[in-house]
Amino acid sequence: MNEEEAQRLQRLQDTIIRVASGDYSDSLDISMLDDEIDATIVAVNILAQEAENARIAQQRAEELLIDERDAYDTAPGLFCSLDAGSLVIVKLNQTLASAIGRSKDDLLDSPFLDLVHEADRERAQAFLWNMANHQTEGPEEIRLRSLDADEILTSVSGSKLLRSPREPGRIRLILRDISEERRLEAGLRQSHKMEAVGRLAGGVAHDFNDMLLVILGNAELLELDYPEGHANRPLLDALTKAAKHSARLTEQLLAFSRQQVIAPVTFNLRGLLADMTAVLKRVLGENIVLENVATGPPAIIHGDTTQMEQVFLNLAFNARDAMPAGGELRIELADSASPLGPNGSVAVSVQDSGVGIHPDVVSRIFDPFFTTKEPGKGTGLGLATVLGAVEQNGGSVEVHSVLGVGTRFTLRFPTVARKEEEAGVKDVTRSHEGAGTILVVEDEELVRRLAVAILSRRGYRVLAACDGSEGLKIAGDYPEPIDLVFTDVRMPGMNGYEFAKKITEMLPHLKVLFASGYPESVIAEEGVVAADIEFIAKPYAPGDLLMRVAKLLAPDRSGT
Repeated sequence: MNEEEAQRLQRLQDTIIRVASGDYSDSLDISMLDDEIDATIVAVNILAQEAENARIAQQRAEELLIDERDAYDTAPGLFCSLDAGSLVIVKLNQTLASAIGRSKDDLLDSPFLDLVHEADRERAQAFLWNMANHQTEGPEEIRLRSLDADEILTSVSGSKLLRSPREPGRIRLILRDISEERRLEAGLRQSHKMEAVGRLAGGVAHDFNDMLLVILGNAELLELDYPEGHANRPLLDALTKAAKHSARLTEQLLAFSRQQVIAPVTFNLRGLLADMTAVLKRVLGENIVLENVATGPPAIIHGDTTQMEQVFLNLAFNARDAMPAGGELRIELADSASPLGPNGSVAVSVQDSGVGIHPDVVSRIFDPFFTTKEPGKGTGLGLATVLGAVEQNGGSVEVHSVLGVGTRFTLRFPTVARKEEEAGVKDVTRSHEGAGTILVVEDEELVRRLAVAILSRRGYRVLAACDGSEGLKIAGDYPEPIDLVFTDVRMPGMNGYEFAKKITEMLPHLKVLFASGYPESVIAEEGVVAADIEFIAKPYAPGDLLMRVAKLLAPDRSGT
């Protein structure tokens, strides 16, 4: 053997040693040698290359395994695997552990059923056994218990993974948290239920309104025949008081069903709060002290009085529920340091001494259907209604709460200058005889007869029709001018708007006053009666009707 061959044999020996130790970074150049040395060199090169390929493949497999484990751990879904025989957790992702509030190591080798709500445990066990025997099963809704005892409603599905005929295998579970989904569905069902109840309440209240209109209207007309001091006047006053109380109940029903007519007026907020003292005390009960210090000079704002009453009733209900053991509710009214309009603003604070609201949920208390009360104790609409009503009337709401101390709601409204014009018109209408011809169109006979009586007693000539078709015929046949039409909006056949359009085409000079207990036909954007529509809400008082008629028939003050 010459020296060159000896060197090659030495390199071959060194390479074999490196390959045997796992070092595949080197290889031999294949040269044309004779006999076994050449074949051995080739074999070692092939062995080294295959070993290098195997190393690279193993490294890639390990990287993929790490990526897969990371993806499994951080996936938004809740995943785990159970031993099919014992139902013990043998694998789970970090997302599931975090949802439960425990570490992965804590949960590994623990029974899965220990995580299940007691009421669902028997059903969950049967579900898992079925999966172990039939390979696939689901989905099934199962409640889990977190470390802080909160319920997690999950939709569970999965399959059995077979390992060998002699081993029980594993059950792979996929859990989806559907708690929020079910909450939204419950809110939607509640919304539909409230809408259905609201439609019923609104329909009943509308029909009742017509009857109350007849009772109140005739009672006020009788007051003219039975002045103060008459023997029968106390009976008449009791009748009027009861009817007005019933009218307020129908207003609340219509407000609940969102079918009330929103007609803003200028009023004294301080006076409204003073008048509500007795009602608020009844709402709060005997174990809660009401301190209503809304006294002082008038606070004149522009808004809907019915909505304002509902706002303070809702806040009182909310305060009562926050003080189950009793406490104090304090209402204060003062000028606001944050003007909302050119005439300044007024602030009303409603402060209770209740349990307070947790900081985590304060930002959500005005959300529809959000409630911190027990199931069946609240709809989640009370504060949402407060916010909507206040903002609809040009105001704003702020809330400040401290746990264990209480909650304060601050409502701000822009103030306005007192208007004297309407009061002046009202005085004129009560002291002067009416002049002109009025066509009353109303399908409800008792209401129609009342309107005719109110207007006739003031001195107007009154024509009456039971529907739009009869009204058009009377207008066409009547030989003298008709000055005003007073029509109901909702009537069978031709409604009030259709009738008004047709009769004003016949008599372009004619003025029209609409009446209804239903608002949807007369409500424009933002729930306010459209500016170009003259409207009076049922039930109306005789004096209010006469005032509106007098304003419509009064000569134009501009002189044109």
